[in-house]
Amino acid sequence: GTAGGVLRSIDGCASWAPSGTGLAASVQATSLSSSPVEPGQLFLSSSIPAGQPGVYESADGGQSWTSTGFVGEALAVVADQHVPNTLYISKGGATKVQASIDGGASFAPHNAGLATAGFIRALQPSLGPGNNLLLASATGAYQTNVAFAPPWTNLESGLVGLTGVPSLVGNGSLVTGTSGV
Repeated sequence: GTAGGVLRSIDGCASWAPSGTGLAASVQATSLSSSPVEPGQLFLSSSIPAGQPGVYESADGGQSWTSTGFVGEALAVVADQHVPNTLYISKGGATKVQASIDGGASFAPHNAGLATAGFIRALQPSLGPGNNLLLASATGAYQTNVAFAPPWTNLESGLVGLTGVPSLVGNGSLVTGTSGV
């Protein structure tokens, strides 16, 4: 297939135009996150792992992009809801979540408590005044308070007959299927 980029609308979604200035030709955009503490600041994750930028930043609402300096796979990127220049990325493999406090230039593991979590399906901030991060994986759902760092806690305590992969929906809710209660 061909590489993917970014489309941008400035007319309420009536039309869309490519907005890839500064993105590598091989970028595979997997998620976008806006910074609620820095208006116009966006972050993009790219799933190209080998030697390519994994996180890009736009300071102008997506008109142009620059690499944050992080090289490697980033399946999802989330901008912290309260702290400028703090980002979280999800990855495949043993290090499932990493955190950056320097705008994405470098990341460190942020995954204590996720040893049994399967493939990461979603990573997002919880809504509201709290500073929690939510994660849905192939084997469960987890939460951490990023102000106090990991460990991640499993949110499935008390669920009986879990049958579906947990999903996070736009309002911060966790949804899953069960075979009975």
